Amino acid sequence: MSRLKTYLAVLFGSSLLLGVFAVSNAGAVTMHVCKEAAAGATATEFSNSSCSTPLIGGKFRTVPVVGTQAIQTTSTATWVMTASPLGINTEIVCKKSHSEGATATNVEEGGKMKIKGGSSTTVFEECQMNKPVGCIVPTTIKTKGLVGESVDTETTMRAKIAPSEGTAFTSFVVSNCGLLNGEKTVNGTVSGETQTTTTAKFSSTTGSALTYAGATATLTGETHGSTTDGTQLHVETP
Repeated sequence: MSRLKTYLAVLFGSSLLLGVFAVSNAGAVTMHVCKEAAAGATATEFSNSSCSTPLIGGKFRTVPVVGTQAIQTTSTATWVMTASPLGINTEIVCKKSHSEGATATNVEEGGKMKIKGGSSTTVFEECQMNKPVGCIVPTTIKTKGLVGESVDTETTMRAKIAPSEGTAFTSFVVSNCGLLNGEKTVNGTVSGETQTTTTAKFSSTTGSALTYAGATATLTGETHGSTTDGTQLHVETP
C-alpha cells in the first residue's frame, strides 16, 4: 500500500464531513489509523504516533480501519459563506465548527474500495453576518443530517457531503435585515479536497454546489479529522 495524505475531514462522517477524499487517478481508497508495530500494516515505517515522519526501522505503521469508526472533525480556519440573494451581497462568517455523531467506514462498491460517512451533523459556532451591515444570524448554526463519501476525480482526493434526506443543508433565521429577513435555507452539497497532510479545504473550486435563499453560494473553510480519542486518520490506496 502507498501512503497518500493524512485524512482530514469538515465534514467526513458527514458532518462537515468536510473531508475524506478519493485518490488522483485511482478509484480506490481506504481509511487507516496509525499504530505501533502493527502486524498486517503498511510497509512504510514511521518514527511518530501520527505516522507523519517516515523512518526506516520506525515502530509505527498505518493499519486499515475494520468496521465503522467513530470520528470527529474540527475547523482549522474561519468558515465564510457568500451569496447574492435578490442581488444583495451577503457574507456569513463562523469562527469554529465541530461534528456530532460522525462515523466513517471502508466499503467495497463496484470492485473498488471507498470511504463512506454515516449520517451526522456539523455545528458552526461564533457566527455573524458581516454583509449587509447590521443583519443578524444565530451565533450557532447546526446542519441537517449529512452523509459523505470519497469520490473519483482525475487530479485530487475529494469528499462529497450531502443531506441524508431532501436537499436542505441547513436553515436559520435572519433578522434586522430588511428584504432578507426570515428563515433562510442553504440547499445542496459541499465538497472538499486535501491540500496538505493536515487539512481538508473547501473553496469555490472544490466542487461544492450550494444555494442560499435561492442564490448560488460559495463556502470556504478548512477542517481536520481524527478518531474520537484523538488518533490521526489517514487515507491510502488499498
